[in-house]
Amino acid sequence: MLLMNTKLRAGWLAVAFFCAAKLLSAQKSTVNELLLRADRQFDLYSYNLAIQTYEQVLQEEKTNAHALARIGDCNYQLNRPEKAVEWYQKAQNTYNMESDVPLRLGKALMQTADYDGAKDQFLLYAETNEKLGGILPMRPTTP
Repeated sequence: MLLMNTKLRAGWLAVAFFCAAKLLSAQKSTVNELLLRADRQFDLYSYNLAIQTYEQVLQEEKTNAHALARIGDCNYQLNRPEKAVEWYQKAQNTYNMESDVPLRLGKALMQTADYDGAKDQFLLYAETNEKLGGILPMRPTTP
């Protein structure tokens, strides 16, 4: 009797695990489909529509670096640099930030007349970009 209960519990546990895995897989494919749709909208210059779709992605994955940066791109293209800065900074705070986010953030900061902040972002981009790192001087150290 005890052996039968153990097998029954193991069976239910396996079924629950399988259902959870399927649910997570379905959620991931939904996010990927939304990202593809949003990227297509962005490529077609439908920035307002793309923002809405990227926000749907963020409802599923709050720290999706690509969606955060692309919302920044949309706002930059719509001539809303303050909002672009806000979204680029959110993208910069994710663990899997796209490597050119500091460059894009620097451009948006220039649009808002924050030239010191833009310079810092450009230098950060140059430090993390192997192609540019060799041509820019290192930051001067202050005593």
